[in-house]
Amino acid sequence: MFVPADMLGTLRHIVLGARVTVGAFAVIHGGARVSGDVKLGHRVIVGEPEYGYAMGQVYQGVGDTTTIGAGAVVRAGAALYADVQVGEDSTIGHNTLLRTNVVVGSGTQLAANLTVERGACIGDGVRCSPGSHLTADTIVADKVFLGAGSVPSTTSS
Repeated sequence: MFVPADMLGTLRHIVLGARVTVGAFAVIHGGARVSGDVKLGHRVIVGEPEYGYAMGQVYQGVGDTTTIGAGAVVRAGAALYADVQVGEDSTIGHNTLLRTNVVVGSGTQLAANLTVERGACIGDGVRCSPGSHLTADTIVADKVFLGAGSVPSTTSS
C-alpha cells in the first residue's frame, strides 16, 4: 500500500529504485526513497509519520524523507518512522522499530525485536543482537557489537 500524504495532507513522492522487492501488506509512506536491490519484507512500514504525545512532545503526524540504501534488507514486521536513514547493505531485523531521526550506517545488522529511539545514530558495520534497546540520541561507533538484550543509555552515572 502506498500512502503519499502525511496526516496533515502534505503530499510527498515515493521513489522505488530498480529491482526493489516489496512483501505482502507492506505500507510505504510519502517521502520514502528506496534504492535499488532493496528487499522489504511482509508487513514492513516505511516512513510512518509520528503522531501523538510522548516525552513532553506533541507529534502532529508530519512526514519527512526516509531513505533506504542500495542492497539493504528490511525484514518482516519492521517499522521505520519518517526521517530515518538506512545505509547500503544493512539489514533491519524482524519486528524492529526505528523511530524518527534515526541513522543506521552501511553494512550494519540490526537483529530482530530491537527498539531504536529518536535521534540515535548507529555507525557502519555494527552488529546488534536480538532484543536490544537503544535509547534516544545514543551514538554507536563503527564496528561495535552489542550483545543480546543490551540497553545503551545516553545518561551518565
